[in-house]
Amino acid sequence: MNTGMPEDAFIALREDLNGARAALRSALAAADSIRQLERLFVQTPVVFEGWERLSIWLDLDRQVRALGSGQSAATATAALILTMRLRLALRDYDGFLACLDQAPAELGGVWMTKFHHTARLLRSEKFPDFGAEKIFGIGLSKTGTTSLARALGMLGFHAAHYFNDFTRELLTIEDTFLFDAMTDTPVCVMFEALYYMFPNSKFIYTVRPLESWAASVTKHFQRHHRSTGFDPHHRHLLTTRGAGVNGVQRALVHGALFYHHPDAIAARQSFEARVRNFFDGHDRSRLLELDIFSGDGWEKLCRFIGRPIPGEPFPWENKAPDSPGHRHG
Repeated sequence: MNTGMPEDAFIALREDLNGARAALRSALAAADSIRQLERLFVQTPVVFEGWERLSIWLDLDRQVRALGSGQSAATATAALILTMRLRLALRDYDGFLACLDQAPAELGGVWMTKFHHTARLLRSEKFPDFGAEKIFGIGLSKTGTTSLARALGMLGFHAAHYFNDFTRELLTIEDTFLFDAMTDTPVCVMFEALYYMFPNSKFIYTVRPLESWAASVTKHFQRHHRSTGFDPHHRHLLTTRGAGVNGVQRALVHGALFYHHPDAIAARQSFEARVRNFFDGHDRSRLLELDIFSGDGWEKLCRFIGRPIPGEPFPWENKAPDSPGHRHG
C-alpha cells in the first residue's frame, strides 16, 4: 500500500501507539487515492479512540469527497461505498440513507447487499426493534466463533464477528440494532443484558476441549498482541490510557473476561460457569451449546434456530495445524 505507512510498518508501530498515530496522520495528509483512504479508515480504530477517532474520520470524509468527484466510475463507486461506511461510523444514519438513495440502481456487490439490509432495519417501523429475533454467539475466541459467524451468514443472517463490518470497531451494544447476529468476545461481555433487551433472541455457546483451547488462545494472544494475554505487560497496556490497541473498547472486553485470571484455563472455567449459571436460572431453551470440534454442525444449529439445512458443507474457518483433526483454530 502506498500511503507513506506500509502495512508491516503500521503493525510494528502498534507497540508504540504515539508513533502509529503520527504515521497515520502523515499518511492521511499524503493520501491521493480512495484505496489509501479506505485502508486508513479501517486502521483508525486500532490506534485512535474518542474524539480523535471521530476527527480523523471527519478528515477522511472530506478527502473522500474531494478525491471521488470527477473520477472514473470505479473510483466514484469506491468513494460512495467508503462514504456510506463513514456515515455509519459517525452514526449519521440519515446521511447514510441519503447516500444509499443516491446510489445507482444497478450497483450491486457484497457491500451494497449489506447496506440495503441495514437500510431496511433503519427504515422499519421500530428502530431499535427490541422484539427482533437476534442470534448471539457467546463462545470465547478460538472456540469456532468465526465458523459460526460464517454459518449464520450462509443461513441468511447479517452476522458480525468481533468487529462491526462497516467501521472495524469492536462490537458494542449499539451494534445489536444493525446486525441480525453477532459473535465473539465483545458479545460475551454483555450477553446477560442482551438476554433481557431482546426477549426473542437465542444464544449459541461454542465450546472446545479445554487444553486445546488454552494452547490456541495463548498463541493467538502472542501472535496478535505480543503477549500471552495474562502477563503483567498485557495488563499494564490495558490499564494505561492510550497505550493499548483499540483503546478502552478492548480493555473492557479483556478486563471482563481475562484480566483478573492467572491463566487461560482459569478464565475459561470462570466464563463457562457464568454462562451455565445464568441460563440454569433462566430460559434454558434459548441456549445452544455447540461443539464444532467434536462434529456439531448444520443439523444441530439449524434445528435450534429453525432454518433449513443448506446444501453446502458447514464452514471451517481459521483452520490451525494444532487443532483436533486440523479442522478449526
